[in-house]
Amino acid sequence: MTVVGLLLAAGAGRRMGMPKALVLDEAGTPWAVRAV
Repeated sequence: MTVVGLLLAAGAGRRMGMPKALVLDEAGTPWAVRAV
C-alpha cells in the first residue's frame, strides 16, 4: 500500500469532552475514519 497523504487529526476537543478524532457520528464511525 502506498501512502499518498497524511491526515492531521489532533486537538484536545475540550467542547466535545474527548479528542475530536474519536467523536462518533450517527452510525458509530469515528470522525477520523470517516474523513479518510
